[in-house]
Amino acid sequence: MTTGTFQEFARSRKGAPQVKIDGKYYYVGKCNVDGLTQGARIEFSSNTFGDNGTLHGLQTWKLADAPQKSNGAAPPQGAPAAAFDGDMLRYASNVVANAISAGLIKVPKDITPWFWAAMDCPKASPEGE
Repeated sequence: MTTGTFQEFARSRKGAPQVKIDGKYYYVGKCNVDGLTQGARIEFSSNTFGDNGTLHGLQTWKLADAPQKSNGAAPPQGAPAAAFDGDMLRYASNVVANAISAGLIKVPKDITPWFWAAMDCPKASPEGE
C-alpha cells in the first residue's frame, strides 16, 4: 500500500470521476470514496491501465492516521466530500431528469456532461443566493 494526501475530487475530460492524491489523478471506478475528505492522509492501492499503462485507477483506500479503536467504538469518519453528498446528488438527478424530459438528452452517453454541469453549478453561485 502507498501512503498519500488526498487533495480533491475531479473528473476526466470525458467526465469520469477521479481523485487527486499527491498531485496524481486516479480514476475512481468502482472504489467507494465515501468519507474521503480533503487533506486526509490515506493508505491506498492502485493499478495502471490503458494502452500505454499511463492511466491510474484507485482500487482501495483507508485513513492512514485512523485513531485506534477504544472500548469497541468505531473510529470517527470525516464527512463525505460536498461533491458527493446526498443533496447534490438529488439536485444533479433532477437536472438530468428535466433535460431528458425536455429532449436535450437523447442517448445515455449524454448524461455524464449534464450530471457534471449540475454538480458544478451550485459551486459557482455564492451561498445564500
